[in-house]
Amino acid sequence: MNERLFSKIINSQPYPLLFATISGAHLYGFPSPDSDYDLRGSLFYLLKK
Repeated sequence: MNERLFSKIINSQPYPLLFATISGAHLYGFPSPDSDYDLRGSLFYLLKK
């Protein structure tokens, strides 16, 4: 995945991300020409008092 595109997706999230990663076929090294990108992550959600 293009690093610039990955950064754009991460920075557009409404809450701070603890981590983000690529999963699926691209992670395991066997994407097909029409494979999409599977992104997974965990966020930090602030609760109001």
